[in-house]
Amino acid sequence: MTDEERLAAEQRARVLIDRQLSDAGWVVQDRRSLNLFAGQGVAVREVIMAKGHGRADYLIYIDQAAVGVIEAKPAGTTLSGVEWQSSMYAEGLAAEVRLKAVTTDGRLPFVFEASGSETHFTNGYDPNPRARHQKSQNRSRYDWVYNESEGCNDSNQSQSATQFPHSCI
Repeated sequence: MTDEERLAAEQRARVLIDRQLSDAGWVVQDRRSLNLFAGQGVAVREVIMAKGHGRADYLIYIDQAAVGVIEAKPAGTTLSGVEWQSSMYAEGLAAEVRLKAVTTDGRLPFVFEASGSETHFTNGYDPNPRARHQKSQNRSRYDWVYNESEGCNDSNQSQSATQFPHSCI
């Protein structure tokens, strides 16, 4: 596969991921038109990380605080092979973003690797954080940020987008 074909495949994956994020209630923006007040959940494309940490495909925010990253890859990519990349982004926040970010053990708690057709998700609040294959079926892959975050507070109830556990922030 040529670089041009690979880039086109990754762009197709991003179109799918943008739609999935929007369908789950996220406001998807380019970093050049950043408005963290556009919604409770904002996903920002192509965010420049701290020096030496590259550029994250998406940095996700809840209530204006960075909470996670999404690494987009073309369909067919072995997502377990890119966990190192998304992990690097989760740890490599620019200083101005780190000031108001939710972190656990110095990194963003919610880390995704996605192709648009497949998603891996690592929940940093899990006692043994690890990437898990995310099955979407009747719910959005990105609802996990809200639903899995309940481990960082005392509630056993499922969290909706409007009930994000602020005790995590």
